[in-house]
Amino acid sequence: MKVREESALLGYDDLRYDGDTVSVFVNGQCVAHRIEVPHRKQPRALRVHLQPGTNHLVMHAENEGGEAPNTAGMLVRTKGKKHRLVMRSTMNHSAGLVIERDP
Repeated sequence: MKVREESALLGYDDLRYDGDTVSVFVNGQCVAHRIEVPHRKQPRALRVHLQPGTNHLVMHAENEGGEAPNTAGMLVRTKGKKHRLVMRSTMNHSAGLVIERDP
């Protein structure tokens, strides 16, 4: 995914709200530690500071709630555009996304 500036993410449980908890990392640094993935009707905003060039966003499951896998729907907002995606992770496998930020 290509963006031109820092991005804001809105995250929510994409399947069934069941208490999923995640940590989010950008370029190896934790930007959200053990946050609950909220209900679709009440998404959580998370501002992500991206460096120019290639950025790696990783979602690590801290638990799988009541039902595996851990799912997080995300809406990535950039100037004039919205990108919807779904990330799935388990206790053994994290989900990742590469974001290119124009200089």
